[in-house]
Amino acid sequence: MSQGLWLVSAGYDLSICFRDITDQNSQLTKLNLTQAQANRMIPYADSKFFVASNPYIFLYDRNFRSGKHTFMYQGHQSNVTDLCFAGNSLYACSEDKTWQKWEFGKPKSLKAVHTGCCLNAIALIQDKTILITGNDHGQIEAWNPNTYEKITTVKLGSSPIRSIAECGKNGPIVAGLQDGQVVLFTYANNEITIQKTIVAHKNILTRVAASADGKYFATASADSTGIVWVTETCEIYMRLEDKAQSQWIWDVCFSNDGKYVVTGGTDKVCRLWSLAEKKLSNYYEWNLKGVTCLTLLQ
Repeated sequence: MSQGLWLVSAGYDLSICFRDITDQNSQLTKLNLTQAQANRMIPYADSKFFVASNPYIFLYDRNFRSGKHTFMYQGHQSNVTDLCFAGNSLYACSEDKTWQKWEFGKPKSLKAVHTGCCLNAIALIQDKTILITGNDHGQIEAWNPNTYEKITTVKLGSSPIRSIAECGKNGPIVAGLQDGQVVLFTYANNEITIQKTIVAHKNILTRVAASADGKYFATASADSTGIVWVTETCEIYMRLEDKAQSQWIWDVCFSNDGKYVVTGGTDKVCRLWSLAEKKLSNYYEWNLKGVTCLTLLQ
């Protein structure tokens, strides 16, 4: 198993860039998408990562130096907005108002579930036995990922759900709404229960993420800031602010070891923040246009 911390950033210039940021001698690799920008990226295994684009999903391996994806999944008809996986199954949602399921290694989806509304977020919770989607109507819907049946629906607000993250195995689920609100809720006995609602940002919220241990969650916004919150109290742990950062932050994610959080946005810069030291550790400008999404491989 390789060591290090690999930062992967995708930009409006249709590029995907990555490098081991713990190794000063590591070479930057740059790949090019051919049709549309990357909307979302998530890590898979040690060196691989999924990329949600329009309308395809690509699997890349940073060790595969040809510059091409290793596999492509098809089925959606429009922008793929989010994705997640469990076992040998891949799940994704889209602006085409469906969520779909694939078996790994098979390009066509097993099923397209029509929901009647544009979907922006998808996540697996409860040890990956329940599928959660968030839509443009401000609704969270819970599904059985094996039977494709809807279990329950709860409206969190009047603004679109932009992002969902589960805070560890036993923690709440965090939903970020476009109007800047964050709602923490739990799922049990086929019911969704809202625990707390906070105003995280006064401008458009773009992404929420949670640390692997569930102790913290982070929010990103069009207000040029990110914030790390203490999950238990919903108090601010640290602000991800930089005087040189003056445009939208499109994405935020934690490292698996919980030591770092990274942000990226319209100013083309990815910023690495130390959670322990509560400060900016480094920054990287690789894409020629704004960063649309990012991830960390560790």
